[in-house]
This record gives sequence, structure tokens and C-alpha cells, in this order.
Amino acid sequence: MVRDRHGAARLQRPVKWDAYWGDYDRGDDQANWTIGPASEGWPLFPTYHALRLMLQTTQRGWQVVGVEPWADDDWVVELPDQPERELSAYVGPGGELTVIGLDTHGSLLNTAAAEVPTYSIAGLPPHVTFHLAVWNGTGTGENAVDGDVTTDALGVARFAVPVQAAFALTTVPMA
Repeated sequence: MVRDRHGAARLQRPVKWDAYWGDYDRGDDQANWTIGPASEGWPLFPTYHALRLMLQTTQRGWQVVGVEPWADDDWVVELPDQPERELSAYVGPGGELTVIGLDTHGSLLNTAAAEVPTYSIAGLPPHVTFHLAVWNGTGTGENAVDGDVTTDALGVARFAVPVQAAFALTTVPMA
């Protein structure tokens, strides 16, 4: 059991997920893999790149830290989640910091959009340089390092990311 922010118990279920291509006995298309079949040269799918972005900017054992504001639709299963900008944050044992986010308004897009919203994230350390890595910024489902973002004296980072993209703002060195 795990507990949510209100102290309510929630059942935590184990998840088994194959990252490679495979056929299952149900017969329907279960395109949940990250790497395609050998017959196609093991192509890397957008899910591979999204997972890679998270794994390159966080590590096992990092602490998940709270990001405000929270609304009831972020926690209560019965409430439909409204389109919004979603953030999660992680802190490493050596002071590393990563904020991962996206705008759910772009969740149904299958291509690059002209809309490039600006993010303004407060509560970060002042005068710290973060690396901005973006998944699907061009609509291809791939990752790119889009430069650096330095927080101001109040610890606010400002940057823009296309609406169909997800990002990682991190102190972890990016290649």
C-alpha cells in the first residue's frame, strides 16, 4: 500500500512491461514496445526516446520532491484530469536536480505544432545553470539538447518548449 497526499491508502500494483518488440497471444495490436522488430532493423520508437530522456536525467535512488500547485484532479482517480502543464521533480544525493514536464494540451498531436508555450518555474536554486533536453520538439519523437537555462536571483527558470514536446530541465551534464 502507498498513501496519497491526503493520507488515503492506495493499492500499488506491479507492472510488467517489455521494452522490445513481441507478439502476444491476444492477437490485437499491442504496440507498447520501445524498439521495433529485428526484421525492420530494430528501429527506436518515440517511447524509447521518451524513456531515455527520463533515464538520462535521473538515477535510481533519487528522491521525488513535491511540485506545487496540486489540484484534486491530480490525485483523485474519479475526477477527470484537466489539460494543464504537468511537472515532476527529482533530487539526487549530490544535489543534482531535474524537473520533467509537459503540456497535456499537446497530448493528441501527431506532428509539430506552431504553439510554443513559455514555462516559468520558480522554487529552484538562484543563479544555477540547467540543461534543457526536449523530447519530440520537432515532432519526430526524438530527443535534443536545446541549450542551457540559468535561473534568476529569485530561482526562476524561464524557457519555451513546443506544445507537443516534453522536457527535462536538469543539472545533470547532457551530451
